[in-house]
Amino acid sequence: MQAMPFNEITANLSAVMDRVHDDHEPLVVTRDNKKSVVLISLDDFNAWQETEYLTRSPANAEDLRLAVEELRARKNLGHYALIETP
Repeated sequence: MQAMPFNEITANLSAVMDRVHDDHEPLVVTRDNKKSVVLISLDDFNAWQETEYLTRSPANAEDLRLAVEELRARKNLGHYALIETP
């Protein structure tokens, strides 16, 4: 995760926000003699919140892990792929 000083961010705010959004890469905002914060796109924040919610329960987290494992092993897909390839 990259870091950038607050004054540099404010000088280029729109471009920095576009980069954070487009690259899906959070940015640490550093400030002189103050605590740092993280800038993250709304899409990435919402995805993080959903993942945190879905994995909060150990049983649900295990069910999700097994489902992903089955998909990776291409089990239970029947005769059809989820994504058609040309």
